[in-house]
Amino acid sequence: MYKIKVSGISAMCFIGITEEERSTKQKLVISAEIWPEKFGASQSDSIADVISYSHIKKLILRIAENSHCCLLETLGFLMLRELFSLVQIKKASVEISKPDIWDNGVPSVTLSLSKKAGSLIAS
Repeated sequence: MYKIKVSGISAMCFIGITEEERSTKQKLVISAEIWPEKFGASQSDSIADVISYSHIKKLILRIAENSHCCLLETLGFLMLRELFSLVQIKKASVEISKPDIWDNGVPSVTLSLSKKAGSLIAS
């Protein structure tokens, strides 16, 4: 089994509970991990047998930048759902950090979600 991790994706999006939070875009830092069903590239050394890292990054950015979710949990679930529609994978996880959440010195809040193939909800 192998895993692909794309980390440190920076996105600006509208997210938050209060109107004040949702009135301006906030910075998120996102990482995604994917455990593919197959790993043909080790045998073929062909780009056709791997998942495009660029495609993963673009998918994460598209979801984040077009989102108007109130909760990080909802945004994370949307990302997981889209990752599973991308390719056949065994498991995926996303980690979303909101680095500028407070002005009082607390650097960030981070949410981690994961989902296995066949499960209905993230855990």
